[in-house]
Amino acid sequence: MKDELQLLVVPGFGGSAIAINVPNAIHQGIELGLNGTAWQGEKGDRLTGRMALTVSDYSFDNNATYGNNQLPGAPPYYVRAEARYATPSGFYIGPNVEWVPQGYYVDSVNNPAFMTSSYALLGAKAGYTGFKGVEIFLDARNLTNQMVSNVGVTNTATATSQLYNPGEGATIFAGIQTRF
Repeated sequence: MKDELQLLVVPGFGGSAIAINVPNAIHQGIELGLNGTAWQGEKGDRLTGRMALTVSDYSFDNNATYGNNQLPGAPPYYVRAEARYATPSGFYIGPNVEWVPQGYYVDSVNNPAFMTSSYALLGAKAGYTGFKGVEIFLDARNLTNQMVSNVGVTNTATATSQLYNPGEGATIFAGIQTRF
């Protein structure tokens, strides 16, 4: 990738960000999605599963300052998966997981002291799709109430860098979704 703009947190400015030009960067990876039915009952109820895996390799390309370091702010692996039991009448329920099995850098110098931690967030979703084109649902996220930070990125992280922002704790969303 040529002339990528990267947003970096500026030290001493209350977490403000600036855009810098990265002359050459490598963005490569693969995304794999699986979707299928594991079991179907005689009365039409079924157990299904979905999974999405993203493998990312983002790095500077012979940068004068950062060499071939990894670009900060992106996990090398990201997995989202769910299982769902559904009835023919339209009711469904099932667990899900969002998993980052390996931490990632928050600065361009790739200082391991400031890498994020790996995490897994567990959730569950239940709903009803028996109305024509309308779904009602409850979506419970982060049921184990893990405090996973959202991060900003910078050139060189220090102990006083304002890069980590609190993530959401355990939450429950209720909603209505319609399809046209």
